[in-house]
Amino acid sequence: MGDLARHTLLQVASMPRLWRDWLAKAGHGALEPAATLTLDHFYLSIQAAVDGLGVAMAPSTLIEDDVRAGRLVTPFPQISLPSRSYFAYTPLGSPLRAASDTICAWIEEFDGAPSTPVGEP
Repeated sequence: MGDLARHTLLQVASMPRLWRDWLAKAGHGALEPAATLTLDHFYLSIQAAVDGLGVAMAPSTLIEDDVRAGRLVTPFPQISLPSRSYFAYTPLGSPLRAASDTICAWIEEFDGAPSTPVGEP
């Protein structure tokens, strides 16, 4: 874990607390990285990690192909955060209500993958 302090942590603008929450869960909430780089989307942070620019945090479903191909590694697979929450909004009295209810029930059954930090191989 100490090596993480020598790397750039790649942040995602829409999830500014992701690294802070993960580091706290890992018991290293006071860790100060060498640098941080904030990108607009998970896909950009993943590509930056593939390009060796730092260590990214992303849902495991987004990186499984890169891990399998050896482009990325999961240095701390035992530490993960809970999945993000999703919300559905439908208008009352909508003719699509039955279909919407079916989709919502499916989402409730879905077991999303946790976020895991990824870095250069």
